[in-house]
Amino acid sequence: MWAIVDLTDWKLVGVAWTELGDFEGDIPQNKTTETELQNDYVMENFCEKNNDTTFGDWKVNYRITSSDGLEVFDTKYKDRTVIRSSKIVDWHVSYLYKEGVGYSDATGCPMFSSSAVVAFNGPYTEKIFDDSGKKIGTALIQDFRSPIWPAPCNYRYQSRFEFYDDGSFRITGVNHGRGCNTQGVYKPVFRMDIVANEGEEDFSTWNGKKWQKWQKEKWMDQKNAKYTKEGYWMKLSGPNGSGYYIEPGVGQWPHNRGDSAFVYVSAWHQDKDEGDTDMITIGTCCSYDYSQGPEKFIEPQENLNGNHLIIWYVPRMHNDNTPGREYCWATQVVDNGKSKIKTWPGIVGPKFIPIQNK
Repeated sequence: MWAIVDLTDWKLVGVAWTELGDFEGDIPQNKTTETELQNDYVMENFCEKNNDTTFGDWKVNYRITSSDGLEVFDTKYKDRTVIRSSKIVDWHVSYLYKEGVGYSDATGCPMFSSSAVVAFNGPYTEKIFDDSGKKIGTALIQDFRSPIWPAPCNYRYQSRFEFYDDGSFRITGVNHGRGCNTQGVYKPVFRMDIVANEGEEDFSTWNGKKWQKWQKEKWMDQKNAKYTKEGYWMKLSGPNGSGYYIEPGVGQWPHNRGDSAFVYVSAWHQDKDEGDTDMITIGTCCSYDYSQGPEKFIEPQENLNGNHLIIWYVPRMHNDNTPGREYCWATQVVDNGKSKIKTWPGIVGPKFIPIQNK
């Protein structure tokens, strides 16, 4: 049962029941001493501390933030800046398809932060292979989880950045569940500062026949999107035509049932902090329309012409505990007398493909 309290007037304003789903085994016990050691290691080596690594032609800088998860910044491909900053600033969780039932999750450092779902270890890498077994890239992954996940009302998220040898990259969020309901909608709020050009940039969407440039700040729902034959919905480009095609998830990748994303584009301001540094929770957790937080950076609308642009991307993920169709779900089962965690992740996020000028 949920109890919704107005903390201003200290009044109970509502209650709601949610279905948790079946759960076997004991609630995991958190070992305090071990957790403290992990926290010290993460805080000392990764929290608010810049780290760097290389993957072939990629040079990647990264850090675990206080409440914006893993941030990748000042990242270059063949010595050209590609990502100025990218991070997931919030995870909005809605339950029961009702307004006002749910909450916002922040991911980040395990100590001295406002994060509810925290890093227990540092980032790690994973090789990416194509269907033939050939290595085509490397992923940088950071795990965030509740202390007794996968027990009901506990969560596990991942920030996953995929860097491909051909210069393309994909920015994703991973949800392992389990949460407090079998009908949850998870909405990670991505802030992506991608460099198509060091100065003026254009943002366009495909209208079915040609690329249509956005003149002003605005938003769009993926349900109204049209795609090129390659699967591209959006394009970020500079005056010389260089930049990136942007391919959203439509179920073509593993563990993806489509992004169902809202996209927002805002002009970047040097004299304003609109997400460059750590952000507090933005927007409402439980809205089902475009009011997810980034809209406050495009209202009132400003001209995009002549500006460096910020892309905000908010997918919608529906968890599923149907046997054989689990998605964004986790549970603990007893297998041969031993407790075992089973997880069915959902992965959302767009891929950026370099525009090849002829």
